[in-house]
Amino acid sequence: MDDSNHEEIEIDDQQVRDFQRVQGLLKPRLEQAKRAYGQAITSLWIGNAGAAIATLSFIGASEHGGSFPHALLIPLTLFVAGLIFMGVGTIAVLVYERNRIRNMEEAESILDMKMDFILRPSEDAGLTLKDWRTRMACAAALCFILGCVTGLLELLIN
Repeated sequence: MDDSNHEEIEIDDQQVRDFQRVQGLLKPRLEQAKRAYGQAITSLWIGNAGAAIATLSFIGASEHGGSFPHALLIPLTLFVAGLIFMGVGTIAVLVYERNRIRNMEEAESILDMKMDFILRPSEDAGLTLKDWRTRMACAAALCFILGCVTGLLELLIN
């Protein structure tokens, strides 16, 4: 073995050690992001559902002789839309994961796998807008915020 080959091997070993250090630093951050993502998804489900129930309860309590504040239908619709977005996102992810798993089951080698199904760690944690659940969660969060604002404005105005 000549000196140039020996130097290349040392450089490659150094690159491998550097990569392992970076991955060691990245792993806890990704795990923290996955936990935060899961908590955000749960909060959006609970928040939109709870707000829809609270709005329905308020509409029921405010009813006088068959009439109620019709403006409260706007926040109610937004909260229900948020729930629908969350449901669509969940179904889309389940279908995607099913297809991804089936592709991996049927692959006889790594070359048989679809490249679209190989995710970066950040994508696997949900930190991308390519993920339908993330897109729908953003829409649900917007619905929740708009529902809260319109509901509050309705209460303040009337």
